Amino acid sequence: SVLCSKTTRVVSNDHTFAYEGKPWQVRQTVGVPALARRKIEVRVTLRGQVQAWLGERRLNLAPAPVSLRLVRSDIRKTPLSQIASAAAAYSRRAKLHF
Repeated sequence: SVLCSKTTRVVSNDHTFAYEGKPWQVRQTVGVPALARRKIEVRVTLRGQVQAWLGERRLNLAPAPVSLRLVRSDIRKTPLSQIASAAAAYSRRAKLHF
């Protein structure tokens, strides 16, 4: 995009990052190795579209699945059984997408 706002974020181990309070997940992108702990550029176009870039390569981006939206502080307050249930549900969905 010619006119857009730009900022940087560090991708977490589960390939997620937060932008304006919303969790995003970087999906598998051809030709891009693992992104854990790497800096990416987040661009927001004039039309409000959120994009993620690694250098000159645009990354596949999607809102993070519900099970990945638990932040560390939430995990500390959440019963272990609920965390295990969310992880199992995410695992089943992940097998369908990749």
